Amino acid sequence: MGLEADVWRNKHTGKSEHYELPHDIWNPPPGARKYGLLFFWRILAFKHLIIASLIIGVGLLGGLIFYHIEHYSEIENVAETTASLEAQMQQIAEQLVNQNNITTQAEIEDFIRNAYILLQRNEGVWKQSTFYKNATEDNLTWLYWPSVNYAVQMYMTTGYGTITVNTTRGRIFTIIWAFIMIPFLMVLCRDLGQWWLVCMTKIYARILLRYRKARGIPINPKEEITLPLIIIVIYTWLNILFCGLLTWAYDAAWGAAWGEPGNHKPMGYWDACYFVYVTVSAMGMSDDVPRNSTTAAVPMIWYVLSLPLFQMGIRVMMIYQENAILGSIMAWEWQLAKWDGYFKTPAIDAPQPTGYYREVQQDDDDALGIITGHADPYAGEFGRVRLRRSAAQH
Repeated sequence: MGLEADVWRNKHTGKSEHYELPHDIWNPPPGARKYGLLFFWRILAFKHLIIASLIIGVGLLGGLIFYHIEHYSEIENVAETTASLEAQMQQIAEQLVNQNNITTQAEIEDFIRNAYILLQRNEGVWKQSTFYKNATEDNLTWLYWPSVNYAVQMYMTTGYGTITVNTTRGRIFTIIWAFIMIPFLMVLCRDLGQWWLVCMTKIYARILLRYRKARGIPINPKEEITLPLIIIVIYTWLNILFCGLLTWAYDAAWGAAWGEPGNHKPMGYWDACYFVYVTVSAMGMSDDVPRNSTTAAVPMIWYVLSLPLFQMGIRVMMIYQENAILGSIMAWEWQLAKWDGYFKTPAIDAPQPTGYYREVQQDDDDALGIITGHADPYAGEFGRVRLRRSAAQH
């Protein structure tokens, strides 16, 4: 296998090696230009420059979109919160002026403490405060089940920031734990995700074949049936919505059972769906977390179980996008090679060149087959490079 495996399987024809591009541009076949368009395309790494530009470009585009969505909303939120805090401070000031019975140091300290707590409640940071934790040991962050929550966060690579280690020993063990457990979870998720994909594909194939048989549609015994992208997308989002429902219901039940009286309103359902998504996608932003069951361990059960399903969906989406992006670039490379004469049929008496890939002709269906082929462009060799000695010399 060369540095680039331009081997694609067309799901329409069933061919495992659809066609290949020439890899050895230093020794072109007879009749082809050595220093042609394909040569400079490869030497100047235009393919990788385009991909790098796409990475930067989508970041800039995403920033523009999020700026217009969030910027003015933040201004409004800051204005509302500021007005609420100023009204609260005005109320506190009026109480301080009107209460002439506050004369001793202890009474002043109590008044300041209560005002401080009131302001924290107003900003929604009361449960992270020292006064809240000091009220009872049950309010401490590092109890057993919150510790389980943290351990799961580490190997899910979410890290909301709702619970963090404070000791050097804890930070060292966090590194060791994550280093071992992240690949461990990835191995399990790959297996479970692939198993789910196989099961879903079998179910889809049986339904499809029965439908075709009932409608009298001819069945090709060599056809390779794959699960349509739309089904995977729908299934992935149904999983997110269902886990969001569980998260919302558990947060409400937790607040009703153990929440602080008058301050146990649960997070909204769509907020719960958002939280589930940032959890299973490993984004782990702490901007919106469950109000009551913030560090509870039970929700981690459905997060971990839904992670393989989500990763399966992301993996299939990645294959489609990979085929579209790299397939489009590959189709352009094919055209450059065609212009350079790489696919001209050699004379019958000419010696057959060695070390070249078979000569095939491309048509529009072939180009479409690359992009929609549902194949691995690296032929299973991603992360593995076995360099030939001849290739290392150039």
